[in-house]
Amino acid sequence: MEKVPFNSLGVSTLISNLYALSDEALNDEMIDFESNPNEWLTTHFDFTESQASYLAQMDDNFLTSMALEVSDHLSDREPVALLKEDRPKDGDDRGKLLQFSYTNKDIYSLAGGRQFTKTLLIQISYPSH
Repeated sequence: MEKVPFNSLGVSTLISNLYALSDEALNDEMIDFESNPNEWLTTHFDFTESQASYLAQMDDNFLTSMALEVSDHLSDREPVALLKEDRPKDGDDRGKLLQFSYTNKDIYSLAGGRQFTKTLLIQISYPSH
């Protein structure tokens, strides 16, 4: 798999590439992700210098927890969305907030029956003071 930029389009492209894999190959990818999230992310994303620096400084416990959560979701081939704010241009280093959450969509129609979708939202924001 080719590296993709870490932005909304890159994440979408990587997810599509992963979901095109066989169940066995996807499972192998998720095992690798859970085993070493930092290395897996670096192998799959073409990070900017500041993104790579941020990843290198992240708490290992958070990375492990995130990898387990994301790999579980990806193994089920559920939708993933990255909502990424641009870094403030004012030079004010307000810090970066990384948040994972879910949205559930439960739809029913007589023609289509029940359709339930759980979307993983990965949000990166820069909270104001």
